[in-house]
Amino acid sequence: MAFLYTSVPFASEVFSICSSLSAIKLVFRTTLNEIVPQKYQVYIASKLEEFFSTYINSSSFTFEIEDKWEYVENQTFRAAEVYLPTRLAGLSTQKLLVGSSDLKNPSAKLKLGIPVNTKIIDEFEGIHLVWTLQVAETKKTPFERRYFTLTCKKEFREEVMTDYLTHLLKSAEKIMSHREKLYIFTYTQPHSTWRQAIFQHHTTFETLAIEPKLKTTMIDDLDAFSKGKDFFKSVGRAWKRGYLLYGPPGTGKSSMVAAIANYMNYHIYDLQLQSISDDAELRKILTTTQNRSIILIEDIDCGTDASSKRKTSKTAEVFDPRKGKKADVGISLSGLLNFVDGLWSSCGEEKIIIFTTNHKEKLDPALLRPGRMDIHILMDYCTPFVFKKLVAMYLKIDEYHVLFDPIEKLVLEVSATPAEVTQQLMASKNADIALQGLLEFLETKKMRKEEDPSSPQPSPSVAPLRGDAESSSPATTSNPPPPDSMISSRDPDALFSGGGISFLAGTSPVKFSYGYSSLKGKRATMEDYFETRISDVDGQMVAFFGVFDGHGGARTAEYLKNNLFKNLVTHDDFISDTKKAIVEGFKQTDEEYLIEERGQPKNAGSTASTALLIGDKLIVANVGDSRVVASRNGSAVPLSNDHKPDRSDERQRIEDAGGFIIWAGTWRVGGILAVSRAFGDKQLKPYVIAEPEIQEEDISTLEFIVIASDGLWNVLSNKDAVAIARDIADAETASRKLVQEAYSRGSCDNITCIVVRFEVSS
Repeated sequence: MAFLYTSVPFASEVFSICSSLSAIKLVFRTTLNEIVPQKYQVYIASKLEEFFSTYINSSSFTFEIEDKWEYVENQTFRAAEVYLPTRLAGLSTQKLLVGSSDLKNPSAKLKLGIPVNTKIIDEFEGIHLVWTLQVAETKKTPFERRYFTLTCKKEFREEVMTDYLTHLLKSAEKIMSHREKLYIFTYTQPHSTWRQAIFQHHTTFETLAIEPKLKTTMIDDLDAFSKGKDFFKSVGRAWKRGYLLYGPPGTGKSSMVAAIANYMNYHIYDLQLQSISDDAELRKILTTTQNRSIILIEDIDCGTDASSKRKTSKTAEVFDPRKGKKADVGISLSGLLNFVDGLWSSCGEEKIIIFTTNHKEKLDPALLRPGRMDIHILMDYCTPFVFKKLVAMYLKIDEYHVLFDPIEKLVLEVSATPAEVTQQLMASKNADIALQGLLEFLETKKMRKEEDPSSPQPSPSVAPLRGDAESSSPATTSNPPPPDSMISSRDPDALFSGGGISFLAGTSPVKFSYGYSSLKGKRATMEDYFETRISDVDGQMVAFFGVFDGHGGARTAEYLKNNLFKNLVTHDDFISDTKKAIVEGFKQTDEEYLIEERGQPKNAGSTASTALLIGDKLIVANVGDSRVVASRNGSAVPLSNDHKPDRSDERQRIEDAGGFIIWAGTWRVGGILAVSRAFGDKQLKPYVIAEPEIQEEDISTLEFIVIASDGLWNVLSNKDAVAIARDIADAETASRKLVQEAYSRGSCDNITCIVVRFEVSS
């Protein structure tokens, strides 16, 4: 007994042995990770798992369910993705995948996802089942292989095949029929995959401003389609429906698509034909879309020559972005027709294909016939009914107003889109002010029409009613407005312009008009964005104008357009201390954008030149080398200073932060960026900042201001711009003239310009 007592080790010896074993394990694991590549580790682990499952646990059987099957998405794999999150309570480990993609409600309840290499337990009629999601690299393709393994006892193999998997498919179908969220998908060619985002467009047929006849026609047609599975099968046709939405920009085509998606509870696949290299890729894309979905092809007349009327003179070349040169083949007309109505269109069911265009007359008649575009819907200019619907929604008044009659009369005489009417109605929550502004806007349009008879006219009475559905026979097409009125903002080669008239209430009433123009110019892509906004903030009318010149892509500029003004006006001190709100709002926007940029491999950024009108004040805030210039008694007055790295104060700030500038064709921060301040540019933080320089002016001392990207200022001096714009009374015409002048002088960049004219009454 004494011998046994003396042989018991001390606690310190036990801890020493454990520490040694832990150290050995840590060294072995580190060595393994550093020496053995990850793909070989996965291979060894899979072989060990296969060995143990075969020889140690020979009573089990495993099904493999891959994400692709016979060229299309494996519906069993898709069903497992939908069904298994309802069984995550049976996880065999303490790991759980959670997340949220609800951008509008960050505090929303978290959703559960399927973790990789984690067992999920399910029970079915006494059968114990184990699911695992596996992801592995493949040698033949650059894409990962994704598949589920489903393990059960061998004796239940047939029951799982016949009963359990049928139960899985039916359960998934039931879950998908009660979708809580809709998604919009976009196709990314480099990865040949669809990427999704939550679709949160709240337009419905109740809020959509369209004629009652069109609303009834659309709802009846959609209802008949959703219940028509047996009918389509009996007549031997694929269960799908095609719609063509055509008409000028701003007439509600995108809102109609949103209303259809929300009514049918369908996901949307937004397909840009420009990104597709050939017919084979087009067929592949079609087969990877889900059932009960909408395939949206916007501006089909701009997407590819295949959609245009056939020409016998020559065959159009198509640019292949993956080869970096023009390819011999692209999307052909036959490939597009087969996609819409051929044999390949039968891959899947309960699908709606929606086309939009501003120029129906440019489409090949073969695309327009029934079976391809079954219903043609003219989305036209505003009508008296649509006007009253918009007034009811935005101003919350249904009763008669003294300005209704003159506005309705002008609506019938001039061509005003619902978007233009909406912009005027949103200028104020005060119905009298908003309607008066709309009346002045329509009167200005009427004056332009009388001065220029070639301006767009409302559709003649013999054409289908505005917003009316017509048959898909090409013989029944209406007379569209002249092509110049149908310039699409998606057309990269078009000069896009517009404008409006409004007023602010300060110590002296300030009436102002504004116009904007934007042109891709000689650049390969369009990276400029702009924003014009008039809103009521805490009872104070505020006008916001901004030009955003992107670099490294357009996504930063687009983000600023969508978020900068919102972050400014929601600041607690926006009215009481506007300059403080601007500085902090710019900083907040930059920080939130950089969070969204995480994971983006490519660096991107944007300048921002903005002007705020509040009462009698004009507050200019600038980041980058876009510029704001004012006219005071005919003289050009710069209201912003370009942020260039060679400015002495900017250079000192960059060097104090630990950065440097060098000459690389021009002075650049870190040898990369030619501006010293910008939003984004995550790789150059903290040297490139988004802190604005702010200047305040009294509106009563100014005639007008010009806000423009450097595509204009590179070829026009401040003095030149003021001289050109000063003699043109109409702000939109002035902005167009400036853009056209910059282009004619050889500007090689995107060109965007906003002109704001002031008229102060005593």
